[in-house]
Amino acid sequence: MFAVTPDGVYERLRAILREGVIPKARGRGSHGGVRATPTSVAALLIAILASERLREAGKSCAKIAKLKSENGKCKLTGCDGFLEGVATLLANPALLSRVVELAVSRKYPRSYIRYRKTRGKTRSNFGISHDEIPEEDDLKTISERRLTRVAELLNS
Repeated sequence: MFAVTPDGVYERLRAILREGVIPKARGRGSHGGVRATPTSVAALLIAILASERLREAGKSCAKIAKLKSENGKCKLTGCDGFLEGVATLLANPALLSRVVELAVSRKYPRSYIRYRKTRGKTRSNFGISHDEIPEEDDLKTISERRLTRVAELLNS
């Protein structure tokens, strides 16, 4: 689904745990693990989109996860933060069915959720506005089809 090896997934999860983006599951010893919840899967998706380099994945994910909606709350999810919004989408098939794509910038503190509304498409922006970006951005996206597949795997 993504060009990420199992070791890459594991290392990204370790990095986002170190940054405190998601809580560690209770378990024996130092290997308590991570539960597959909408929030932990959303954080992993953000980490994959936010950085190609493993050593930057935790910090990049933490920065993007904390981004707030430029309108106070996302008009689709009702959430004020990007991580919370993506987790809400993964947990709610009705909302997820309206999503066209998610995008995360690797260059600037910004992300968005593009979705369908009654007439046409719109998006909820998180972080700095597009008008504040002085040059070409490096956006990484996840399509509707892939996001739906991730939610199906999470809920199976």
